[in-house]
Amino acid sequence: MGTDDTNGSSDTTKGTADPAANLGFGGIEVYQDALCVKRTWVKRTWRERLWSWPWRPWRRLRLVEEPLTYQLTGFNGRPTIVMHPALFEELKTGIRHGDE
Repeated sequence: MGTDDTNGSSDTTKGTADPAANLGFGGIEVYQDALCVKRTWVKRTWRERLWSWPWRPWRRLRLVEEPLTYQLTGFNGRPTIVMHPALFEELKTGIRHGDE
């Protein structure tokens, strides 16, 4: 990921560097973190086990990752939202299309 000049971290980028990052929520800061995911193991169906490529029918489970959002209150004295970058992009495009 990219780094922000203020925190120097390589894992997270501060969403407020983008002018659309405040998203019209009255000064709510948005941070993006690629590690904001929920990991769950899901059973694979027999059809998936037999007809997937590469062929590995002995694997019963597969890992599914869902992007998440967290809301932090009182962080830096302002409300802050931490979310996965994919959700951040969906939110930005949804707000831009809502303005039209």
